[in-house]
Order: sequence, then structure tokens, then C-alpha cells
Amino acid sequence: MLRSDETIVSSNAAVDDKRFPEGKKRPGRPTKVSDAAIIAAGKELMAAGKPVNRSALRAVLEVGGYDRLEKVWETYLAQESAVDQTVQPQEDLPARIIEHRDVMRAQVLSVVDSMSSSAWRIADELAQQRTKVEHKDAQRRIAAADEIKTIDAANIDAVDAQLEIAEETLEAALSDLAAARTEITRLDERLVRTQLDARRADEEHTATVSNLTARLATAEREEAGQRMTTAASVATASAAAEDAQRAHSELSDVRQELSARRSELEAARATAADLSARLNAADARATSVTDDLARERQARERADGAAAGLTVKITAATERAARAEATLAARKERKHAVTQDQAVKTPLPA
Repeated sequence: MLRSDETIVSSNAAVDDKRFPEGKKRPGRPTKVSDAAIIAAGKELMAAGKPVNRSALRAVLEVGGYDRLEKVWETYLAQESAVDQTVQPQEDLPARIIEHRDVMRAQVLSVVDSMSSSAWRIADELAQQRTKVEHKDAQRRIAAADEIKTIDAANIDAVDAQLEIAEETLEAALSDLAAARTEITRLDERLVRTQLDARRADEEHTATVSNLTARLATAEREEAGQRMTTAASVATASAAAEDAQRAHSELSDVRQELSARRSELEAARATAADLSARLNAADARATSVTDDLARERQARERADGAAAGLTVKITAATERAARAEATLAARKERKHAVTQDQAVKTPLPA
């Protein structure tokens, strides 16, 4: 009977724990109950025809410990039994009736004991069945959670691997783009310097040609004057011849210097052509890098939404490459026009 009561008590305690969590108490209820209140509650249950046990007493009083409620009530019953035995005289019953009474009492006690054992066995079996069901359900949920966790981990690993590949490819593309930009900048600087050198060489050449032309005209006029005066004076003929020889020597020197200037100009033009070719190669590499970046942008968009910034960078690089190509074409046209003007202005050597 006590085992059955303990099962009921544990279930009631579980209900109380759910209704009133730890750290909280039932509002407005005293924490202790008197013996008189416990006895009154037991009498009330007996009058209602209900069984009196510690769970029933606790249900009525709603306070007090189960052990104390049971102890007070059993003490009261023991006292009442003692009073009944002292007050009520023993009836003289026949031996056969007394024997039958004892047999019936033993049978009743046996039935009560077997009922308690059966109730406990049934409750224990039900508890075991419920525990098995809950255990299987918990194992099933744990297995499902583990499977989901494994799938999620595999998906995360795959996405991380794709992101790492995309980031490595992006870094390589950015490095190539930076190298191409550096090469283009360096070639632009060299082209500017070459153009400045060519402009200075053209200016020097023009000045030299003008000077040599003037000196040649002066020498020719002097030679013509000397020839006219040769017929008038034989004495001055040898001096005039020496002057003419000196003028021819100076003219030869001027022509040699003019040839050297022209060689320098041709070398400057060849250097400019080489720089132009290298700049075209750099433009081709920039275009290839731009195409690679476009492909990497598509892969990056599938892996991560952060590819928008890369798209902007690639577009800007493409525009800069187009502007550089247009600038180079304009520079080539200007250089070609300057070369043609110089070719027209430069007189052919005699």
C-alpha cells in the first residue's frame, strides 16, 4: 500500500513542480499544518466514504509533508483503536465464530496485500512500457538530429570549399589585374618620356637643319663670290680656294652631323614603336585578365553575394583599358602626323 502511495505522491509532486517551478511557492498558502487540521481532514474523507491516505490528505489540505500527514493520521487511528479497545468490552463469542473471524481477517489481509502488490506491479509495468516508448522516441529524434547535423556539416564543408576556391581565384585575378595596371602605368610613363625625347630630338633636328641650311647657303654664297673674284685677282685665288675647301669641309661636317641626327631620330622612332608594341601586348593581357575576371565573377556570384564589388572593379578595369587603348591610338596618330610633318620639312641632303 505504501508503494502505491509513493507512486501517487511522485506523480503529484511532478504536477506541483510543473505548476510551481523551483524558487516559487503557492501564493497565499501557509507552509505548516496542525495535527488537528490533519485529523479533521481525515474524518472528512471518512465521512465522504473515501480512502484516507497521505495523498488524499495532501489533496484536501494542499500543504504539509506526506510523511508527516501519514504519521499524524496513523497516530490518531492508533489512539482511537486503543480507546475503543479499552472502552468497549470484549464480547464473548463462540470459538467457532472467533476462528471463522480470524480466517476471514487473514483472507482480507491477504487480498489487501495482493491488491497492493498487483497495483504496484501494474504501475511498474506501465512505467516501464512508457519509459521504453519514450526512450525509443528519444533515440529516433536523436538519430534524426544527428542525420540532419551530418548533412548540414557536409553542405557547410562543400560551401566552404567552394568559397575558398573562389577567393583564391579572385585573389589571383586581382593580382594579375594589379600587375597589368602597373605594367600599363609603367609603359605610359615610358611612352610619355619617349614622346618628350622624340619631341626634343625633332626640335633639335629642326634647329640643326635650319642652322646647317643657313650655313650651307652662306658657304655657297661665299664660294660664288670667291669664284667671281678669282678672275679678277690671281693672288687671291689660292686664298679663295682654301676658303672654298674649308667651306666644303664644314659642309661635309654639317652633313655628317645631320646624318647622325637622323640616325638618332630613327632610333627614337624605333623605341617608340617598341613601346607601342609592348603597350599593345599589355592591353591584350589586360583584356585577357578582364575575361578571366568575368568568368570568376560568375563563379563568385554562385558562391557568395559579395561579387557585386568585383563586377564594379572589372568594369572599371575594362573602361580604363579601353581609355588606354584610345589614348594610345590617338598618340600613334599624333606621332604619325608629326613624323610626316618632319619628313616634309626636312630637306634631302645634297
